[in-house]
Amino acid sequence: MPLLTVRAIETHKAKAKPYKLTLDRGLQLRIAPDGVRTLLVRYSVKGSDVERQYRLPQEYGEGPGQMKLATACAEAARIRALARDGVDWPAQEEARLRAEAAEREQMDRQEGMTVAKALREYVDKKRRAKDGLPLKARTKADYLAMVELGETTKTGKKLADGLLFQLADKLLLKLTSDDIRDQYSSLLKRSKRQADYAMQVLRAVMRWHGVVVPGNPLGRDTAGRDRIVLAPAKGNPAPIPPERLGAWWRASGKAPSQVAADYYRFQLLTGCRGGEIHGDKRYNYPPIRVGDVDCDVGKVVLRDTKNRSDHKLLLARQALEIAAKHCAGRKPDEVLFPITDVGISDQRDRWFRYRDRGFRPIVTDSVVGSS
Repeated sequence: MPLLTVRAIETHKAKAKPYKLTLDRGLQLRIAPDGVRTLLVRYSVKGSDVERQYRLPQEYGEGPGQMKLATACAEAARIRALARDGVDWPAQEEARLRAEAAEREQMDRQEGMTVAKALREYVDKKRRAKDGLPLKARTKADYLAMVELGETTKTGKKLADGLLFQLADKLLLKLTSDDIRDQYSSLLKRSKRQADYAMQVLRAVMRWHGVVVPGNPLGRDTAGRDRIVLAPAKGNPAPIPPERLGAWWRASGKAPSQVAADYYRFQLLTGCRGGEIHGDKRYNYPPIRVGDVDCDVGKVVLRDTKNRSDHKLLLARQALEIAAKHCAGRKPDEVLFPITDVGISDQRDRWFRYRDRGFRPIVTDSVVGSS
């Protein structure tokens, strides 16, 4: 039986300061100065000496939407009984409500989220699980370009639209398996490599946002006959044919300055990307500095490479001679090749990208010597 009757409770009015009444074992009523009457359950979970407090969701009273005395006593008894068995029901309930609220918020946010907006949010907030690092600036730029309209050059030539531009304005939650297949088929007309790359990014964005597409051809659970099989990412390697290496080596020697000539030859010998050698201010890529070269051991450290780690590269004899020449008499923080515009096209720059594509430079002492 409650310690106080309903009639006895009603005799207690609001005061200048809040105060509490004990209604039953572990059940209290808090009366605020504005007359609000809050029901509080006090309990201790088995195995813990800490007394906890839970506010029942309804205000005390006999009116609509209020909790009556008998109901409040029964609810307090239930919570305390569970606590004696080691179950913290209020904490579990609070966690459940938070999860439901977060799910509703996500659904409300995704209701008006387009593929373009979803991709931009992914680029902005995605972090690597192993170290919490964000995507690299160049990777962000590549991804964002996928949902952009192709630009028009000064000569009036229309460049191709982004790889996912056709889906950019489509609502993420409205994506269908046919949308994905049609986009992939369209991109195959450009190249399978680009089509696979776009699908890998789209799949990552959908997974990050928790979007499930029925019959998703990119899903692991889709039957093999209905699945789009994506080739492993290998970039777009186009190594210089061995028979052309001599010509490239001779051409590099005709650069307008000795620094540029050494830059080209160092690139040929090591397979480094241009941005790894001279850096890129747009994407905050650091250049090779004198302090990154160890002439005694014959190696160079490339800082913060594409896989977000430093890369130690052993140097061949010719590459070491070039690096040592540019290190002589210079400070560790100086740029190894003080050059900002090497005058090399993006296409030729891609031809040098051996190391991260599974290739190695084919230049040998004999080839260079005979050139």
